[in-house]
Amino acid sequence: MKFIRLPGICKKNGIMLSTLHNHWLMNNPNLVYAHYTSVEETLSFARKVAEGYKVLQ
Repeated sequence: MKFIRLPGICKKNGIMLSTLHNHWLMNNPNLVYAHYTSVEETLSFARKVAEGYKVLQ
């Protein structure tokens, strides 16, 4: 469950993660949906989000 580290990385980068959830109980692979927001320059936001998703690789 590598996605558990995602909220901490978002918080560190000033991104508000409003929810982290899945839609199915027994899916394979496990799909997790993240809803987040930030008010800043688009490219800066994209770089911060990309840093968070690196933990999932």
